[in-house]
This record gives sequence, structure tokens and C-alpha cells, in this order.
Amino acid sequence: MNDNYIGPNPYITTVLCSNLPNTNDARPFSYNEWTEFYLRLSENKLDPTDFLDMNRNGIINTLNLEFITAERIARLFSSKRLCLLSDMTDVLEMYGIYVLTCFDSAYPEKLQKNLLNLAPPLFYYAGALELLSEPSIAFAANRETDAESSEFAVNLAKAVFNDNVIYVMGHSGISYDVCDYVLASGGKAVMWASDDMIKQYRTADIITGIEQRKLLIISTVPPNSMYTSECANIRNLAFYTMADKIVVVKSKNTSGGTWTGIMRNFESNKNKIYCYNNPKFRGNTALIEKGAFPINSVEDISYRK
Repeated sequence: MNDNYIGPNPYITTVLCSNLPNTNDARPFSYNEWTEFYLRLSENKLDPTDFLDMNRNGIINTLNLEFITAERIARLFSSKRLCLLSDMTDVLEMYGIYVLTCFDSAYPEKLQKNLLNLAPPLFYYAGALELLSEPSIAFAANRETDAESSEFAVNLAKAVFNDNVIYVMGHSGISYDVCDYVLASGGKAVMWASDDMIKQYRTADIITGIEQRKLLIISTVPPNSMYTSECANIRNLAFYTMADKIVVVKSKNTSGGTWTGIMRNFESNKNKIYCYNNPKFRGNTALIEKGAFPINSVEDISYRK
């Protein structure tokens, strides 16, 4: 049974936002559309359940959003699409992948509190959601990897994984090296993916970690989705918001998802940022100049403060 469908709010949110039934005639809400929609709902003291009590024109007139049309609503809630959504959700559950919406009780309170209407409307996940409630350290790195930074990241993970859930981004290189070490050593990790979750099922340790509830793979897009910069930006927003501490292993200078995410954290002042003090990485040097706390070696444990 899909627990997310116990009440109407989670179900309606899934219908409005899920890309699972990838049909050409029914275009679900984009992230930006959802944020505008949810803000307008809040302003009118409404929630998605009110879709059940209002006719289509009433919804459109009350919310006054150009992207909502009666035709679009009809297509999203067509019987064909609802059947496809139900069937595909059941198939995902057979593989241990579930849907979590912002109206479910298990949705991270930290995201709701800090992001408000910017909180992603739904996630797809496999594994232990409860890991999101434990103390965490996020390892942030761009997709470009090298032996030196990867070795530093793994050695740093050795020093902290017993006391923290380790957050990594769902792409290759440093993230995979850190996640693989943590799981092989009996630690706990959360893999934040921005595209196909199935790609993360790389090793026996990954499967075992999910089964033993020591790993969570979570994404704002369904399995088999392609990478897009928009999806990565939404993933990064959740990744940095949820982390208790952030360690930058490697960043580009003034560009890329890692840089952008850290800049947003500097502006919000929600996390203290720690950064690998490697002068070879211009992005790292620039972040330290902007206020990130430098980590010069794995023996420097001041990030625990």
C-alpha cells in the first residue's frame, strides 16, 4: 500500500507534479509553477484538497495563475493518466521506491520550515527516510574528480562517519568514493540524486545498505529521468538545506552547482561552511576568502566545533 495516498493532499500533489506518467498530452507542474501555485494557495488559505470542492473555473479565478487552465487540469486528472500513475507507482513500490510529498508527515520538517513554498513538492526515495532526522555532514564536490581530493574526502569521512549520517550528491567521483567507504565501514549515508535513481544501484553494498536501512537514495525526479541543470539546482537546494554541516571538497570558481549552493548558504547564514584548503583549487580558495572555514588536513578536526 502507498501510505502517501491515505489523504487527498498527497495524492493531488502527486497528480499535479509527478512525471511518472510521461505522456505528451498532460504536462505536470514544473518546480517553479508549483512554488507559485503553493504560494497562491497559502495566500488564499487553501490547500490541494480544495481541488475536490471547487470547479475548474473557480480554481482558475481564485488563484489567478496563467499556467493553470481548465484544459490542463482535465488532462492531469484524466482517468487514463490516473490509471497510469497508479500502475507506475505500484511498479516502483515493487522495487522498493516510494513517493513522498510535502503533505506527508514523513516529509522533512527542516525543508518545510526553511524553504516554505520553495520546498520541493515531492521526492522519490528508496531506503531509510529516518536518516534525514539524524546529525549529518554533507560532502560537496563538483563532478570533476582527482585522486588527491578523493583521498582527502575519504579520509575525512573516516573521522566523522560514526557520529554523522554522510550526505553526498548522486554523481560519480568523490561522492561515490565517500559513499562506498562509509557503507563498507558500516556507516550511514544519504545519496541525493538529480537524475536516474537506478544508476545509484551500483554495488552489492548499495543494495545491502538500503535493506539494512543504512542508506537512503532520494531524488526529486522519478527513475529513468535524464540529468538537467534545473533538477540539479532543486536537488542542491534540498541537499544544502538539510545538512547540519557542509564540507566543500572541491568547487569551481564562481560557477557550478557547488559554488552556487555555497553562495546561497552564505546569504542565508544557515550553515557554517568548511572547505578543503587546497591552493590548487581556485574555487576552494575563493570560498575560504569569502568566509569558509579552511581544513588543511584530515588531522584538523576543528570542523567538529
